[in-house]
Amino acid sequence: MSSCIDEPVRDTSGTSKFVNVAGFISNQTALLDSLNPAVEKKVLIGEKQEQQTLQNIDWQRELELFIQADISKPALQASFDIEEQDKNIRIFRPREGENPDIDYLKVTFDEKNQQIKTLEARISQENYLFESEKMISLQCITNASGQPQISAYQIKGFQKLIFNDKVPYQIEAKIL
Repeated sequence: MSSCIDEPVRDTSGTSKFVNVAGFISNQTALLDSLNPAVEKKVLIGEKQEQQTLQNIDWQRELELFIQADISKPALQASFDIEEQDKNIRIFRPREGENPDIDYLKVTFDEKNQQIKTLEARISQENYLFESEKMISLQCITNASGQPQISAYQIKGFQKLIFNDKVPYQIEAKIL
């Protein structure tokens, strides 16, 4: 089934260097739903830590935070500069004067097949009621069908409501 999934990672015309993160996550959701892998998950909220191995994950819900890092929409593309460290690494940062919630997005591509190998982003929001910051990252392997498949992901951040203390949290997951 995974071989039938097109990975909308890049614009093949070569005119756009933006990565369709939402499309990539949507395809990963479908792939992981079909495979139904177990996940070893460690969660830390404040001082409380829990570790479990889980099955039957709602992958759409589990990976929805990564969709927030999608800057491929034309309205958002104008807000970001692209830095290519080499042909396999792209970093997207807000242009001066722009203030999107995405502080940066870094995508590393597999040298051989130019598919997503790692994705990393920092998302922050602040207003008079709350402040939050999330560092998200994921790593992919190339599966037996030659397609990228998420093998691990991490979310680290904090949330602070106006009259409360800052609550740090961290999630580490490894797909088995």
